[in-house]
Amino acid sequence: ILLEDLDGNYLTRRGVAVQVSVGVAGLGGIDTGSSTSNTWYSVWVISNGSAVYGLLSLSEYEPVLPNGYTYRARVGWIRTDGTVNKYPLGFTQVGRKVQYRLAAGTNVPQFAKLINGSTSNVLTAVNVAASLPPTAGVAKILFGNSVGAVNVIYVAASAASANMDNAAAGGMTYTNNGTALITSAEVILESSNLYFSSGAAQSFLSVIGWEDNL
Repeated sequence: ILLEDLDGNYLTRRGVAVQVSVGVAGLGGIDTGSSTSNTWYSVWVISNGSAVYGLLSLSEYEPVLPNGYTYRARVGWIRTDGTVNKYPLGFTQVGRKVQYRLAAGTNVPQFAKLINGSTSNVLTAVNVAASLPPTAGVAKILFGNSVGAVNVIYVAASAASANMDNAAAGGMTYTNNGTALITSAEVILESSNLYFSSGAAQSFLSVIGWEDNL
């Protein structure tokens, strides 16, 4: 990994293996303050020129570095759940691509539905801030009808692209002919909202992951 300080000096470290915890303050934990529930924390690798540690921060740009630690690089995000323990949600990350890791009995037993049901075919803004970190550039989504229903679903990155009714403009259409059908897609984000339209009570929109702007 290539780490950088504020003066533009670089430091290369190989074979990096670090751990971080929301229950720890400083090195190996949160840069300042204590953890809160339902909160995004950026994940950093930091160094003082020799030792290498992990660090969590509310900042997406500049964590509060411990004394003597000047080199840093952001490598991703975690999000705490809503329990009193504030456990991180389960993710799997490969490079810039991240996906929620589903497992029975965990805090991610299924993909969270951002919208579940009909919008009466009215294009509706759906905020994704709880499902995607601030630096996500691409949303990985699932949408469709969970049971058979004749329906047209529209998903778009903005109201403007939706009004153009053109998949190439940043939106996508989905037609269901009466059978249960679910599809996945990737949408380049233009804001903290996605836009969704459906006329069926069984329709839904879920975020399953993202691609980070590292």
